[in-house]
Amino acid sequence: MTYIPFVKENVSNQFVVAIDFGEKIFNVFVKENEVYSGRITIPNTLFQISEKRAKVLKDDYKDAFSLETGIFTKKEIENAQLLLQADEIYVDWTNGNQITKSYQNLFEKLIEFNFNIHSLEDELENIVFVISLPFISDQNKYNEILLFHIKTLREHGVKYVSFLDHLSTAFYSQQEKIGIEQVKHPSGIVINISDQTSIGILIDKPIYEGFKQIDLGLKNIVEYSQAILRDFNIKGLKPSTLEEWLIESGTCDNTAISKKVSLRGRRIDIKPVLNTPSLLFSYEEVTGKKLPVNSISEGLKVILDQSEKKIRKKIDQILYNIIIVGPGALFKGIEQKFKETLSEMFPDKQIRPMIGNNPLNAVINGLKLYAKHETSINCYNILVEQLDDDTKKKLINENKQIFFDIKTELNLIKKDKILINYGIDGLISTLTQINSLIKSLPTHIRSEGTEPLRNEVRSWGKDFEKHLDLIYKNLEKNPSGLHDANELLKKYTMQIQTLPVSLHASFNQILSHFNEKIHNNLNKYQTNDEVDALKKFEKSFSVLSKKSDIIHIDDLEKDSGIGNLLPKITVFLSDIPSYGFLDDRIVKFREDILLKAGQFLNILRDDSFRALESDDNHHAKEILLQAIYYCDFLIKGYKYLDQDDIANRFVNEREMFNNDLKDL
Repeated sequence: MTYIPFVKENVSNQFVVAIDFGEKIFNVFVKENEVYSGRITIPNTLFQISEKRAKVLKDDYKDAFSLETGIFTKKEIENAQLLLQADEIYVDWTNGNQITKSYQNLFEKLIEFNFNIHSLEDELENIVFVISLPFISDQNKYNEILLFHIKTLREHGVKYVSFLDHLSTAFYSQQEKIGIEQVKHPSGIVINISDQTSIGILIDKPIYEGFKQIDLGLKNIVEYSQAILRDFNIKGLKPSTLEEWLIESGTCDNTAISKKVSLRGRRIDIKPVLNTPSLLFSYEEVTGKKLPVNSISEGLKVILDQSEKKIRKKIDQILYNIIIVGPGALFKGIEQKFKETLSEMFPDKQIRPMIGNNPLNAVINGLKLYAKHETSINCYNILVEQLDDDTKKKLINENKQIFFDIKTELNLIKKDKILINYGIDGLISTLTQINSLIKSLPTHIRSEGTEPLRNEVRSWGKDFEKHLDLIYKNLEKNPSGLHDANELLKKYTMQIQTLPVSLHASFNQILSHFNEKIHNNLNKYQTNDEVDALKKFEKSFSVLSKKSDIIHIDDLEKDSGIGNLLPKITVFLSDIPSYGFLDDRIVKFREDILLKAGQFLNILRDDSFRALESDDNHHAKEILLQAIYYCDFLIKGYKYLDQDDIANRFVNEREMFNNDLKDL
């Protein structure tokens, strides 16, 4: 069994950062005293450059540039100007590396909402982070996932963290319906109908054998609805449009009324689509296909049977508190359908299914109520490893002398100003000495005893920051030195990470800023040759742009003598906001030019509809890619002309084309 080796403490709820770590989005709010921030919603996505993708680009551009493969945050990928080369992915919340990157992405995005965790260093010891995660039936695996989260939060300097799960927080959100005491000590069932359906039994907390995720939910309903529309020769409709129709008017009992909508210039009655939620209770009967579990009620019966020994004494209470949440909770007739099907399975029990209050936001609302009503939150102190009493007693006598030795060593290092005199290599050497001293300490002292050292380390960090500023000023004068600095930085960063969290956390923000400066310059000027190429480009562009507002890339290549400009054109144009790149031409943003581009986009839109309706997927893909390319040009152009309303229209168009492309 994976063990979480940290002590638990009861901490006041005066300052809480609540995070719903969803599979597709983060929902965050901050509570300080009794003041709540508004809900902040951030996509829980990262960007990936796979080895296969990097190889394709390398072949396409004939080694004109190289790509680093891996997983990146949006800020990292934008700084590297590789947004178009990377694939956006949803975070795998069970993957340790992606969890680490996901928190980095979250904290980077929160800065845009004026919440910077790294600026709260002095307050982090008083902040409780309450994290709500999806639940799984494997307790050992679940604890491993919690340890990934703890490791990452420690690296950001967090001290107190409390973990909840989506089942418990969804149940907690229903206190108006079933009472505050019931939600604090739950006995019931949560059914969350989203793309898939999650069913969990709670007795004070979720029980592992009483949880099941069923591959039957909104995704199946949308796919079956698309099949129905294909009979009307309607293809390429966005899943989000279908979801809106279904959530507004979908029924589980085949009682939908006729409803006509306009699609591709035709009026279509979507009544058959609105009746598709009935497949949640009879998938095989409705579709003619078979799944491992063909009814949500059937899935619930399975987990009730396999949990029989644990739930026997509370089965009446459990069946009386069935909470339905998620988008599927809004289907008409769903309460009655659950009551009918479950009453047949348990004829001697009183069945009470309930649609949860605000079912689309049950988890985040439960988190907010938890932070409000739990005046003392039981948290892990993730800076303190839990040891048995005998080990603690054994270490007490060593504590004082060891601290004296470490503090003396730090003072000597600072006094001799090793930081300033030895440069980056000297800094690495110094950190190695400190690291070996700290590693020689027993675990108890390393985790609990670093507190007296923090002021020393912070003061030392200020000298370090000044030192890096001097290095950067020298590098600006000599861009070729950026490569050497980048290599040293990699080596240095690895050395920093070997220090205990409470020591190296003080350096992380300084390193991050320096690293960002280096990478920004590396991506713009990979070599001195690229600096020269940029100068040649600027000189030729200055001459040719005086003659015409439209410059063909062939003319620019010939005049500048640079050669193949295509791989570099985005970087070179980044400092010229009044121009965009379209169809091998550098084009000045003028209203008449943008109008013509918009007219051509209309043609592409019509062509894409025809290709989709005729099942010419290859041709449709080519058209959609070109349409997205034109949308990007138009968005940039209208934003430059301060016509944001028109730009936003093309943002919506681009989303539509992207969705059609995904459907292919």
